[in-house]
Amino acid sequence: MSRKALDPRAVTTMAVMSALVFVLTRVVQVPTPVVGYIHLGDVGVFFSALAFGPWVGAVAGGLGTALADVTSPYAQWAIFSLVIHGLQG
Repeated sequence: MSRKALDPRAVTTMAVMSALVFVLTRVVQVPTPVVGYIHLGDVGVFFSALAFGPWVGAVAGGLGTALADVTSPYAQWAIFSLVIHGLQG
């Protein structure tokens, strides 16, 4: 059985798209009354999924938004962001 190795281009694309989602999520955070915030990270998630496929979208969405939560005051939501935005991608 041959195992398909990860393509370096795919890994690089996932990393760049994760960084883009992180920046879009972290730079503009509009707090909402119900403990959360509105951000532009979803635009990056949808773009990465539509442009590069569902796996890149899933990794970029999950990792980018989770890292943005960890580096903001909303760190308790990071695991939920990882799962929810990963599925969104």
